[in-house]
Amino acid sequence: TKGVTYVAGAQYAYDIDRLLFMPSTLTAGAEYNHDELQDHSDYRIETIDQSLNIKSAFVQNEWKNDMWSFLIGGRLDKHSLLRDAVVSPRANIRYNPVKDINIRLSYGQGFRAPQIFDEDLHVDIAGGEHIVSQRDPNLKKERSHSLSSSVDWYHQVGAAELNFLVEGFFTKLVDPFASESETQVDGSIIKWIRNASGAKVYG
Repeated sequence: TKGVTYVAGAQYAYDIDRLLFMPSTLTAGAEYNHDELQDHSDYRIETIDQSLNIKSAFVQNEWKNDMWSFLIGGRLDKHSLLRDAVVSPRANIRYNPVKDINIRLSYGQGFRAPQIFDEDLHVDIAGGEHIVSQRDPNLKKERSHSLSSSVDWYHQVGAAELNFLVEGFFTKLVDPFASESETQVDGSIIKWIRNASGAKVYG
């Protein structure tokens, strides 16, 4: 088994004394990610040859002072396994009513491309069974919508610092990946990767 991964990128940040209503920092950048895997192991007949290329660009602007912070931004990813580029926006609001209290609300989107070799495959082969993973021809990318909020309190007592945090989060997955196993006559197992109707993670 041979794997090669490399990442190259650049980022630029520019401080603006006043943009519209508040001082701000503009950040922009680009990234290129290449991942190649060749798995020709003797314990399985099928080989895995996976070559991925991801071209990305991102931009965000954050307005901030001692009491408020407003951040908006987005990321554009062109994954070699996806026909269209994916836009992932994000936003964040921070409010400090007093110095020791930090209130934050965040929203962001993300995605996962329908690649064969991932963490799930490691779990499958650990059991020693002959499992062949196959992608559904109509498999779409998995998307996530995440919302989180928190209240952070800090207090200095002598040389010690106290911190109390209350946080809540909610993530909705659209077209999440799910597997359906199909046992063959020879005892091997075909694991089909398909899109499920949806999922939620919260706490």
